[in-house]
Amino acid sequence: MPAVNENLRVIRKAKGLTQEEVANELGVKRQTISSYESNRTQPDIETLKNLANIYNVEFNHILYGKSKMQMKHRTIKIVALISIACLFLFNLLQSIILWTLNNFFVVEGGPITESNRSIIDIRFSLLDIREGIAGFSLFSFTLLCIILFVLLMTLERPIALSSKIKYLAIIIIGSGITILPWTFFDKIYKVFDYIYPAILNLFFATILFGLSFIVEYIIKVKKRS
Repeated sequence: MPAVNENLRVIRKAKGLTQEEVANELGVKRQTISSYESNRTQPDIETLKNLANIYNVEFNHILYGKSKMQMKHRTIKIVALISIACLFLFNLLQSIILWTLNNFFVVEGGPITESNRSIIDIRFSLLDIREGIAGFSLFSFTLLCIILFVLLMTLERPIALSSKIKYLAIIIIGSGITILPWTFFDKIYKVFDYIYPAILNLFFATILFGLSFIVEYIIKVKKRS
């Protein structure tokens, strides 16, 4: 069961309120709300009831975090984490395979002989495995991004821009960490050979990132009208 402080943070963000705005409604300092959400201090029952009124949610939702809104936010967080973990894992596997090919199964120039045929066979087999991983990585990451996009579009209020930028930043930085170090020790393949599959994933994530703004803007305009 999620802690009360996490429930308070999720509900506030879902309602599109800042800590400053909640503090003004509650008649306390912003640091007090921050302290509640970071679990440095525990609000009393009366304060929790007042917060429930400010957020227009049931008191039990603050205590137990079982509202549809909170469950949806948790699902979004889980899907985002799974997409990141899968991307990093598949990036790492592909990088290891390429590095292994060019360090242990190098084929010298010249005709195919009995001595190098087995190395060539292994090399092609590993390349096939790498292409399979790259294809599955693109498919799974794309599917998870679409699921994430659909979930975001069903929220009462859009996810904060900072959260979306953070997600993209984690993907970009993490991809660099799982791919680039291997390129420094590969004298055959270039950096582009390593990062090309990751670029496709990042490109698709960026498209959905931009599309989410367009859809959210359209929904906002419709609500106003």
